[in-house]
Amino acid sequence: MTEATKVWGYAFTRDADEWIGTYVSKQEAINAGRKEYGAECVFWVCSGLKQPPHSYLSPVSDIIDSMGENAFDQAGDSAMDWPPTKEGAEAELKALLWAWADKYFSPVSFWGAVGPAERIGESEGLLPLEGQTQLFVAAPLEDVCDEEGVE
Repeated sequence: MTEATKVWGYAFTRDADEWIGTYVSKQEAINAGRKEYGAECVFWVCSGLKQPPHSYLSPVSDIIDSMGENAFDQAGDSAMDWPPTKEGAEAELKALLWAWADKYFSPVSFWGAVGPAERIGESEGLLPLEGQTQLFVAAPLEDVCDEEGVE
């Protein structure tokens, strides 16, 4: 994966620290949330981006600067201007590190929310199976949701 991927998840509260799932569409997240919480609960869906592993690397310039600082700590003033700037060095190191990170740390199992959380109300988002009528039996809310899921 070289680019961020849009995903959807669901949660019981609008300000969730973690959204459940990595669904390709909003409707898939709604279906999963309905399955988890039931027809009479309010829950939330949100879109986000799942980043590739290399996006969590430190900037290459920081790595090169760190080399210089380590050299100075070990060798003193004689390493003051080391390492010298070499044309293409940063681009080559970046390509190497990106390939290494993506090879060894894929897939990333988490993602960050970027879109606004969207409220899914009671029975909202339920789709009947093709060719079937869907019936709901109301249950007392206290049997289905705790207080956070009720308006």
